[in-house]
Amino acid sequence: MKALVLAAGYGTRMQHVGGGLPKPLLPVGGQPVIDYLFDQLAALDGLDEALVVTNDLHYEQFAQWSSCACCTGIRLLNDGTRCNEERRGAVGDLQFAIESAALDDDLLVAGGDNIFRFQIASLVTFFREKGADVIAVLHESRPERLVRSSTLRLDEVGRVTAFAEKAPTPLSDLICPPLYIFRRETLPRVQEYLTTGGSSDAPGHFIEWLHRETTVYGFLAPEGRFDIGSPESYREACELLGD
Repeated sequence: MKALVLAAGYGTRMQHVGGGLPKPLLPVGGQPVIDYLFDQLAALDGLDEALVVTNDLHYEQFAQWSSCACCTGIRLLNDGTRCNEERRGAVGDLQFAIESAALDDDLLVAGGDNIFRFQIASLVTFFREKGADVIAVLHESRPERLVRSSTLRLDEVGRVTAFAEKAPTPLSDLICPPLYIFRRETLPRVQEYLTTGGSSDAPGHFIEWLHRETTVYGFLAPEGRFDIGSPESYREACELLGD
Protein backbone atom coordinates (compact mmCIF):
# COMPACT_ATOMS: atom_id res chain seq x y z
CA MET A 1 0.00 0.00 0.00
CA LYS A 2 1.05 3.56 -0.71
CA ALA A 3 -0.28 6.82 0.73
CA LEU A 4 -0.98 10.04 -1.15
CA VAL A 5 -1.43 13.31 0.71
CA LEU A 6 -3.27 16.04 -1.20
CA ALA A 7 -1.58 19.36 -0.40
CA ALA A 8 -1.76 21.44 -3.57
CA GLY A 9 -4.52 23.85 -2.58
CA TYR A 10 -4.07 27.60 -2.23
CA GLY A 11 -6.04 28.22 0.98
CA THR A 12 -8.04 31.10 -0.42
CA ARG A 13 -10.36 31.17 2.62
CA MET A 14 -7.43 31.51 5.05
CA GLN A 15 -6.84 35.21 4.18
CA HIS A 16 -3.47 36.16 5.67
CA VAL A 17 -3.32 33.49 8.40
CA GLY A 18 0.07 31.86 8.61
CA GLY A 19 2.10 34.47 6.74
CA GLY A 20 2.14 32.61 3.44
CA LEU A 21 2.41 29.08 4.78
CA PRO A 22 0.16 26.52 3.05
CA LYS A 23 -2.50 25.04 5.33
CA PRO A 24 -0.77 21.66 5.90
CA LEU A 25 2.34 23.46 7.21
CA LEU A 26 0.53 25.75 9.65
CA PRO A 27 1.61 25.10 13.25
CA VAL A 28 -0.89 23.52 15.63
CA GLY A 29 0.12 22.32 19.07
CA GLY A 30 3.80 22.83 18.33
CA GLN A 31 3.98 20.99 14.99
CA PRO A 32 2.74 21.40 11.43
CA VAL A 33 -0.77 20.14 10.67
CA ILE A 34 0.62 17.55 8.25
CA ASP A 35 2.82 16.02 10.94
CA TYR A 36 -0.25 14.69 12.74
CA LEU A 37 -1.06 12.71 9.61
CA PHE A 38 2.48 11.48 9.09
CA ASP A 39 2.72 10.38 12.72
CA GLN A 40 -0.08 7.96 11.87
CA LEU A 41 1.19 6.99 8.42
CA ALA A 42 4.62 6.09 9.82
CA ALA A 43 3.00 3.48 12.08
CA LEU A 44 0.89 1.75 9.41
CA ASP A 45 1.76 -1.87 8.74
CA GLY A 46 2.35 -2.56 5.05
CA LEU A 47 2.70 1.06 3.93
CA ASP A 48 5.85 1.21 1.82
CA GLU A 49 5.79 4.78 0.49
CA ALA A 50 4.14 8.13 1.19
CA LEU A 51 3.76 10.80 -1.47
CA VAL A 52 2.73 14.43 -1.11
CA VAL A 53 1.39 16.33 -4.12
CA THR A 54 1.78 20.09 -3.84
CA ASN A 55 1.97 23.04 -6.21
CA ASP A 56 4.95 24.89 -7.61
CA LEU A 57 4.28 27.96 -5.45
CA HIS A 58 4.67 26.00 -2.20
CA TYR A 59 7.00 23.25 -3.38
CA GLU A 60 10.14 24.62 -1.70
CA GLN A 61 8.31 25.01 1.62
CA PHE A 62 7.26 21.35 1.50
CA ALA A 63 10.78 20.36 0.45
CA GLN A 64 12.16 22.08 3.54
CA TRP A 65 9.54 20.38 5.70
CA SER A 66 10.21 16.94 4.23
CA SER A 67 13.95 17.24 4.85
CA CYS A 68 13.30 17.09 8.59
CA ALA A 69 9.85 15.46 8.73
CA CYS A 70 8.93 12.69 11.12
CA CYS A 71 8.52 10.14 8.32
CA THR A 72 11.50 9.29 6.14
CA GLY A 73 11.20 8.42 2.49
CA ILE A 74 8.61 11.04 1.57
CA ARG A 75 8.30 11.67 -2.17
CA LEU A 76 7.14 15.14 -3.21
CA LEU A 77 5.24 15.70 -6.45
CA ASN A 78 5.00 19.17 -7.99
CA ASP A 79 1.78 19.64 -9.98
CA GLY A 80 3.27 22.70 -11.74
CA THR A 81 0.61 25.25 -10.85
CA ARG A 82 1.42 28.69 -9.43
CA CYS A 83 -1.96 30.19 -8.46
CA ASN A 84 -5.51 29.28 -7.55
CA GLU A 85 -6.74 29.95 -11.08
CA GLU A 86 -4.36 27.27 -12.41
CA ARG A 87 -5.15 24.63 -9.79
CA ARG A 88 -5.86 21.10 -10.96
CA GLY A 89 -8.34 20.35 -8.17
CA ALA A 90 -8.10 17.44 -5.73
CA VAL A 91 -9.25 14.79 -8.22
CA GLY A 92 -7.02 16.32 -10.89
CA ASP A 93 -4.07 16.07 -8.52
CA LEU A 94 -5.01 12.48 -7.68
CA GLN A 95 -4.85 11.61 -11.38
CA PHE A 96 -1.63 13.63 -11.77
CA ALA A 97 -0.04 11.56 -8.97
CA ILE A 98 -1.28 8.25 -10.40
CA GLU A 99 0.27 9.11 -13.76
CA SER A 100 3.49 10.82 -12.73
CA ALA A 101 4.37 8.30 -10.01
CA ALA A 102 3.07 5.30 -12.01
CA LEU A 103 1.00 4.21 -9.02
CA ASP A 104 -0.18 0.61 -9.16
CA ASP A 105 -0.86 -0.30 -5.54
CA ASP A 106 -3.69 0.02 -3.08
CA LEU A 107 -3.73 3.72 -2.29
CA LEU A 108 -4.63 5.60 0.90
CA VAL A 109 -5.59 9.17 0.01
CA ALA A 110 -5.81 11.90 2.65
CA GLY A 111 -6.27 15.65 2.74
CA GLY A 112 -3.15 17.29 4.10
CA ASP A 113 -5.09 20.03 5.92
CA ASN A 114 -7.00 17.69 8.27
CA ILE A 115 -6.06 16.40 11.71
CA PHE A 116 -7.80 13.06 12.22
CA ARG A 117 -8.52 12.25 15.86
CA PHE A 118 -9.20 8.55 15.23
CA GLN A 119 -6.71 5.85 14.33
CA ILE A 120 -6.17 5.58 10.59
CA ALA A 121 -4.88 2.06 11.25
CA SER A 122 -8.48 1.08 12.01
CA LEU A 123 -9.52 2.28 8.55
CA VAL A 124 -6.75 0.17 6.99
CA THR A 125 -7.93 -2.91 8.93
CA PHE A 126 -11.49 -2.24 7.73
CA PHE A 127 -10.26 -1.97 4.13
CA ARG A 128 -8.48 -5.31 4.34
CA GLU A 129 -11.53 -6.97 5.87
CA LYS A 130 -13.88 -5.67 3.18
CA GLY A 131 -11.61 -6.10 0.17
CA ALA A 132 -13.31 -3.08 -1.41
CA ASP A 133 -12.86 0.67 -1.67
CA VAL A 134 -13.55 2.37 1.66
CA ILE A 135 -14.11 5.90 2.91
CA ALA A 136 -13.98 7.40 6.38
CA VAL A 137 -17.35 8.51 7.77
CA LEU A 138 -18.13 10.85 10.67
CA HIS A 139 -21.25 12.01 12.45
CA GLU A 140 -21.85 15.77 12.16
CA SER A 141 -24.62 17.49 14.13
CA ARG A 142 -24.07 21.09 12.98
CA PRO A 143 -26.35 21.99 10.03
CA GLU A 144 -24.01 24.70 8.74
CA ARG A 145 -21.23 22.14 8.35
CA LEU A 146 -23.45 19.49 6.81
CA VAL A 147 -24.25 21.71 3.82
CA ARG A 148 -20.51 22.32 3.28
CA SER A 149 -19.65 18.61 3.38
CA SER A 150 -20.11 15.38 1.48
CA THR A 151 -23.11 13.63 3.05
CA LEU A 152 -24.12 10.02 2.57
CA ARG A 153 -26.21 7.07 3.60
CA LEU A 154 -25.04 3.59 4.62
CA ASP A 155 -26.92 0.32 4.63
CA GLU A 156 -26.92 -2.16 7.50
CA VAL A 157 -23.56 -3.67 6.50
CA GLY A 158 -21.83 -0.35 5.86
CA ARG A 159 -22.16 -0.06 2.09
CA VAL A 160 -22.57 3.46 0.72
CA THR A 161 -26.06 3.62 -0.80
CA ALA A 162 -26.26 7.37 -1.48
CA PHE A 163 -23.65 10.13 -1.65
CA ALA A 164 -23.82 13.84 -2.45
CA GLU A 165 -21.13 16.54 -2.47
CA LYS A 166 -22.29 19.69 -0.67
CA ALA A 167 -26.00 19.04 -1.16
CA PRO A 168 -28.35 21.93 -0.17
CA THR A 169 -30.43 19.28 1.63
CA PRO A 170 -27.98 16.88 3.34
CA LEU A 171 -28.68 13.18 2.90
CA SER A 172 -28.10 12.45 6.60
CA ASP A 173 -25.91 13.51 9.51
CA LEU A 174 -23.06 11.39 8.13
CA ILE A 175 -20.20 13.16 6.35
CA CYS A 176 -17.12 11.97 4.49
CA PRO A 177 -13.85 13.75 5.33
CA PRO A 178 -10.99 13.55 2.80
CA LEU A 179 -9.72 10.10 3.80
CA TYR A 180 -10.16 7.10 1.51
CA ILE A 181 -8.49 3.84 0.53
CA PHE A 182 -8.79 2.70 -3.07
CA ARG A 183 -7.93 -0.74 -4.41
CA ARG A 184 -5.24 -0.74 -7.06
CA GLU A 185 -7.92 -1.88 -9.54
CA THR A 186 -9.81 1.36 -8.89
CA LEU A 187 -6.99 3.74 -9.79
CA PRO A 188 -7.62 3.63 -13.58
CA ARG A 189 -11.22 4.64 -12.88
CA VAL A 190 -10.09 8.12 -11.85
CA GLN A 191 -9.14 8.82 -15.46
CA GLU A 192 -12.38 7.17 -16.63
CA TYR A 193 -14.34 9.49 -14.34
CA LEU A 194 -12.53 12.60 -15.58
CA THR A 195 -12.84 11.56 -19.22
CA THR A 196 -16.60 11.27 -18.87
CA GLY A 197 -16.83 14.86 -17.63
CA GLY A 198 -16.45 14.43 -13.87
CA SER A 199 -15.41 17.45 -11.81
CA SER A 200 -11.70 17.61 -11.03
CA ASP A 201 -12.31 19.66 -7.89
CA ALA A 202 -13.53 18.21 -4.55
CA PRO A 203 -12.79 14.48 -4.20
CA GLY A 204 -16.34 13.91 -2.98
CA HIS A 205 -17.47 14.27 -6.60
CA PHE A 206 -15.40 11.22 -7.50
CA ILE A 207 -16.82 9.20 -4.58
CA GLU A 208 -20.34 10.23 -5.64
CA TRP A 209 -19.63 8.72 -9.07
CA LEU A 210 -17.65 5.71 -7.81
CA HIS A 211 -20.27 4.36 -5.42
CA ARG A 212 -22.65 3.98 -8.37
CA GLU A 213 -20.02 2.05 -10.35
CA THR A 214 -18.76 -0.34 -7.68
CA THR A 215 -19.17 -1.26 -4.01
CA VAL A 216 -17.85 1.34 -1.57
CA TYR A 217 -17.94 0.83 2.19
CA GLY A 218 -18.01 3.51 4.86
CA PHE A 219 -15.94 3.20 8.04
CA LEU A 220 -17.80 4.98 10.83
CA ALA A 221 -14.99 6.56 12.83
CA PRO A 222 -15.30 6.78 16.62
CA GLU A 223 -13.84 10.31 16.79
CA GLY A 224 -13.82 13.39 14.58
CA ARG A 225 -11.22 15.57 12.93
CA PHE A 226 -10.08 19.17 12.65
CA ASP A 227 -10.54 20.58 9.17
CA ILE A 228 -8.11 23.49 8.80
CA GLY A 229 -10.21 25.24 6.17
CA SER A 230 -10.79 28.73 7.56
CA PRO A 231 -9.28 31.12 10.12
CA GLU A 232 -12.03 30.13 12.56
CA SER A 233 -11.39 26.39 12.28
CA TYR A 234 -7.64 26.98 12.54
CA ARG A 235 -8.08 28.96 15.75
CA GLU A 236 -10.33 26.24 17.15
CA ALA A 237 -7.70 23.57 16.47
CA CYS A 238 -4.99 25.71 18.06
CA GLU A 239 -7.08 26.31 21.17
CA LEU A 240 -7.93 22.64 21.63
CA LEU A 241 -4.51 21.22 20.77
CA GLY A 242 -2.35 23.59 22.71
CA ASP A 243 -1.27 26.64 20.67
